[in-house]
Amino acid sequence: MNGLRRNDASPGNRKLVTKREEAYPAVMRFLSRTSFEITANGLFPFLYYTKYRLTTGGFIFTNFMQPSLRHIIHNNTFWLSSERCIYWEEQQALILSDLHFGKTGHFRKSGIAVPQSVFKEDLQRLFAMVQFYNTRQLIIVGDMFHSHENKEMELFTKWRNDLGGLNIHLIKGNHDILNNSFYSQAGIDLSDCHLQVGNIGFVHDPAAITSELPAADYYFTGHMHPGISMYCGSRQTLSFPCYYFGARYAVLPAYSKFAGFVNIKPKARDNVYAIVNQSLVQVQ
Repeated sequence: MNGLRRNDASPGNRKLVTKREEAYPAVMRFLSRTSFEITANGLFPFLYYTKYRLTTGGFIFTNFMQPSLRHIIHNNTFWLSSERCIYWEEQQALILSDLHFGKTGHFRKSGIAVPQSVFKEDLQRLFAMVQFYNTRQLIIVGDMFHSHENKEMELFTKWRNDLGGLNIHLIKGNHDILNNSFYSQAGIDLSDCHLQVGNIGFVHDPAAITSELPAADYYFTGHMHPGISMYCGSRQTLSFPCYYFGARYAVLPAYSKFAGFVNIKPKARDNVYAIVNQSLVQVQ
């Protein structure tokens, strides 16, 4: 890929050297119309994901997120991020679920004072992940939007226009009740209940995995907003959002940090990765 240099095989530890006028016009457009908190280190939300400096040839981006964790499923390589999304290496796809865009606007409309900055942070995180992994497509396993249209959809539309070359596939969840015309205008491909890419299937609710679906070696799901309780000593426990991998399907954490989570009870052979202070911790 032109303008890309990796210093490690992991997508979680790479350096990007790009020409600003070629590779990152969308970054500059997005930054130019987004409010940021200025700190001693510069633009706070963007530096949360990347450290950068301006050079004659363009920008040098050096990531200092925690490295992604590799998880192999049926000869497919998936990189788990502490930012609540998974990068599918073979498909150059970012997999995520339960974004609930517009939820904060829905709450404010009901008289509950939730700041719009919560929604903006989710958009900024997703933008950074798309750029960081050099993603070709998003596979969203349901509940991309929370409810009916509100003013936050205007900001999403601007975000989407800056990433016009990005393919977005949405498997509709129970919250995705917008008119189909909205998805069409936003360039979002819809699947009513199931999507299959190669030998991997995607459904929103794990309960929808039945014999009636096309055969798949493994499924990715959402809906449950999984969390895990961890013993911390002195009879104390703490709970964190998590990735769950069972024998037949995985459950992704809710991408939105405003969505909350519900503790699950995994079986002995299941794999669980807790998201703790922007790090991934394998619980079992």
